[in-house]
Amino acid sequence: PFGPMTFSTPPAVAAGQPATTVVTNSTAFNGLVTGITPLGFGGILPGGTPFEAFNPLTVSGINFSTSNPATNVNVTTSTFYTPNNYPEDFIIDSSNPGPNNELTIILPQPTRALGMDYGGFNGGASGSISLSNGFVLPLSGLPAAGQTQFSGFVSATPFSSLTLNITNDSWVVLDLLQGTANTMLPSATESVPYTEQLLEQGGVGPLTWTLASGSLPPGMNLSASGAITGTATAGGTYTFTVHLVDSSSTPKSITTGSLILTVQPKPATNLTVGPGGPSAAILQWTASSSGDVAGYKVYRGTSSGNYTTAINAGNVTFYTDTPGSGSYYYVVTAYSAPGVESPFSNEVHIVVP
Repeated sequence: PFGPMTFSTPPAVAAGQPATTVVTNSTAFNGLVTGITPLGFGGILPGGTPFEAFNPLTVSGINFSTSNPATNVNVTTSTFYTPNNYPEDFIIDSSNPGPNNELTIILPQPTRALGMDYGGFNGGASGSISLSNGFVLPLSGLPAAGQTQFSGFVSATPFSSLTLNITNDSWVVLDLLQGTANTMLPSATESVPYTEQLLEQGGVGPLTWTLASGSLPPGMNLSASGAITGTATAGGTYTFTVHLVDSSSTPKSITTGSLILTVQPKPATNLTVGPGGPSAAILQWTASSSGDVAGYKVYRGTSSGNYTTAINAGNVTFYTDTPGSGSYYYVVTAYSAPGVESPFSNEVHIVVP
């Protein structure tokens, strides 16, 4: 198959086949998709919580099928162990006469992005996950009971089902999340030169890239070689797709899923902080040089680089904070009318009496 990798520098990428990339943790998956929704195996955990089982299984429009009539498919919370020490959502049972278990999960609608948390009861078994678009992820050494692993699939080609196949073990699937592939390209900053190279897999060069829909930020262009370059003149979030054609004797072509490029305002600079009396700190900064700044946010934390409080200061270049006595670190961002924030300013530190 032939297709673009619809992001250039994905985090935590496992080896994959053309047109589909596999991410090995939920943070990476969440960074590459939008509109994430639970598809029947639970829901989304609060930020910072590990992706793991937390709700009983509900079917929610998912259909199941198996090619092995002897395979037991159970779509309720597992009662495989008594007492039930492992409350996974048990979906396929190896207590049949054959060596292999196969189960197909049929999605309510085609998708370009799906994440799942899964494992085996005994551990060490081999298997695979196959998508209906032809992608196959071979598996070995599945986690033992009470442990799971994550795979997220982001594909240029939509798929409508996935088939789990395992040898001499039992599958558990704890959670299933579906999203829309919306590849987030690295952010640009107004008035700062930008370069990002789009990549592809499976094509015969030379390759030709063209803008298919949407628009790039003003001041930026897509070259025929797949390079996005230029200097953005206006902030905001820009969504577009690109079309790719290779040089095979019978040329292959494909259009990506949505790409998103955010242009940030230039940051505030020269942030300073000084005492403002008991329990207070006075912050001042130099305004961002971007012309579309609508205001500034002050971020405060009790350790360097870790800001737990955000304050909308409005369209000013000073702010008096009253956090109470303690040691505090501050940075400031500028934001545009659409709500796009700049990078952080320099960090400052003060001990408030």
